[in-house]
Amino acid sequence: MNVNASPNNERLRIMFVELCRIPSPSGNEQPVAEYIRTRLSAAGVPVSEDEAGGALGGSCGNLHLRLEPTGEAAAEPLFLAAHMDTVPPDPDPDPDSETGVVPLLLDGDRVHTAGRSVLGGDDKLGIAAALELILSISEDGQSLPRSLDVVFTVQEERGAKGASYFDASQLRAVQGYVLDGEGPVGSAITKAPTKYRYSIDVRGRRSHAAVDPDAGRNAVAAAGDIAARMPLGRPSQNSTANVGSISGGGPSNIVPDTAQLVGEIRSFDPAEIGCLQDQIQSVAEEVAVAREVSAKVTWEHLYDAYQIAADEACLRLFSEHCRNSGNEPRLMSSLGGGDANAFNNKGLRSIVYGLGMHNIHSRDEYALFSELEAATELLFHIVFGM
Repeated sequence: MNVNASPNNERLRIMFVELCRIPSPSGNEQPVAEYIRTRLSAAGVPVSEDEAGGALGGSCGNLHLRLEPTGEAAAEPLFLAAHMDTVPPDPDPDPDSETGVVPLLLDGDRVHTAGRSVLGGDDKLGIAAALELILSISEDGQSLPRSLDVVFTVQEERGAKGASYFDASQLRAVQGYVLDGEGPVGSAITKAPTKYRYSIDVRGRRSHAAVDPDAGRNAVAAAGDIAARMPLGRPSQNSTANVGSISGGGPSNIVPDTAQLVGEIRSFDPAEIGCLQDQIQSVAEEVAVAREVSAKVTWEHLYDAYQIAADEACLRLFSEHCRNSGNEPRLMSSLGGGDANAFNNKGLRSIVYGLGMHNIHSRDEYALFSELEAATELLFHIVFGM
């Protein structure tokens, strides 16, 4: 038991701020990967990179490292994961035009961008916490009682694509923590849904909108009809559905012959996923007949649901150390999803670890240093067995 292990909060704050200043939308994680490599190289920690970048059309792959126990391994191996990408705000990231960095404001305990950009605390809070733990072992000489694998993934925001690509056989651990929770410190997501993304390609007939409009078959109008009849919002307490975009058409004097819808469905219940898929297919077919167009539905299976039982090691350790710190663990389910789905689907049992994110995926996002420090302190207790 390492009773003296504790994070260096000054270093932790510096790393978080430095990470947030680096723009890293999905597919362009290389600058953050280089930051991680530089920090760990200086500490003498080797890092490997897989081929996910090339396979997924991105700038770099997933990073992986392993820390061995510094004495006799008395505790079960664990793994940690955090993702290197962020979502861009709508419509584009707003890095400082002169310096090329995300503009940050530090207001005492609070870090934000004053509405100019997403902050990127999702998931640079997780990266900073993982880096601080690694550096505390490699630079500060804190004794590690277990083997620890750490993975920094790519393209989580595109459907956990990096984690899905990652070769789970590289890890010694089969229990761990995905450091990506928007919930408060001391919370964990133990249940998350299956997710599918769909696209509907509509093909009509092109004609002149004034000279021969009746000869045309308007694909954009058909796509609008389909979208209006799609399941949306919360079809049940177990499921959500959304249409994210409609695109197509062109000049106003041409009856458009192409359009596309893109949407998604999520559910805890496999039967409801099937029903939603059938409903979407039926709507597309019915509108296609009525509008005399074609409508092809294509499905992309992103990940399956998972649920962690109370006696599984990752949750048991988490709950134990929350209570040791004087707080009852807050266990949650979420209709969101991400890397934990991909890891759990590979047999790597893991919960999503709460970091205290606020207003993620928006320009109003902010983070509190005090919450990052508390979340990292709790992580130290779990990993070091205090």
